[in-house]
Amino acid sequence: MSDEDTHHSTGRLRRLKYLVVLLFCPLLLRIPLVSNFVKDMVLVGINDLSDYHISIDNMSIRPVVFGIKLEGIELEDKHQTLLTVPEGFVGFKLPFDGQIVRTIILDSPLVNVDVNLLPKSEDTTFHLPILPRIQIRSAAVNIVSSGTSVSIPDLNMTHVNGSGHLWAVEPIQVKRGAYDILISPFQWNDILMGDGSMRIEDINLDSSIGNLYGDIGIEDDVLSGNIESSVELAAIIKNPKWEGDGLLLIQLNPEGNIGDPKVTVDLQAESFTLTRQASTRKFVYRLDSLDGGGLYDSGQIVIQDLHLGWADGVSTINGVIHPADNRMQI
Repeated sequence: MSDEDTHHSTGRLRRLKYLVVLLFCPLLLRIPLVSNFVKDMVLVGINDLSDYHISIDNMSIRPVVFGIKLEGIELEDKHQTLLTVPEGFVGFKLPFDGQIVRTIILDSPLVNVDVNLLPKSEDTTFHLPILPRIQIRSAAVNIVSSGTSVSIPDLNMTHVNGSGHLWAVEPIQVKRGAYDILISPFQWNDILMGDGSMRIEDINLDSSIGNLYGDIGIEDDVLSGNIESSVELAAIIKNPKWEGDGLLLIQLNPEGNIGDPKVTVDLQAESFTLTRQASTRKFVYRLDSLDGGGLYDSGQIVIQDLHLGWADGVSTINGVIHPADNRMQI
């Protein structure tokens, strides 16, 4: 055999070795023992750097689609299990362009959060990063915070190239004290998401006490927006000695930032009636108008020049409401 033939034979053998590696590496990565070994190594690194603990029952590497399939995902802190996901998928980018994750898919995730138990964070700023493609299907969300509970049985979301879509298939339940509010299913389209900002331009909600519409957003940790609502007094007055009849218009303008939010409140109503039940009789107050508002700041509502019109003139009300302990100073 000549030197030239030997050279060609060696080249063919080398190419054959590369081909064998290309064929068997994907098969090797799909072996559960190998996939779970990689999973355990990655989780050890993540959990050592975080205040939260992530566990995954099974991980299957999908080299053909350059991603991983995950089963039995749990996210916990010291007090509660925050998130469970029966099945999910994470796809990666190739070539790498500064953002390694290409796609995130979560099927039927369950979110249970008691906000009062979450660890306090010194960093209260908000900056939404550039997001990959996201698909969340049939999420169940339960949130408790300072006496208020929110239950969303079927929430869905998609995100592609900075535009998100959010919709609920089943009614949402909100409970706080004597209030038990049902919110109808909704769909919000073209939500701006990522690169430091998030904005919902077309909020429209119908509920058992009234409707709510407007827009809200945050950019570089600064809140902005305009939300309007019309509610029936009969639905919002929950006191055994008081009743109301009439329509109240509410306008909310959020400002400040996530760590220190403020909301300017404007109230308006035309003629309405308030009824108070005394021990032996009822007192009926017929009022001509309501105009004014206040400011929600640091957990309290400051009433600023609330004008109450009645038959003999106008009364101006100023004061402070402390919702946490049901106190009012007028």
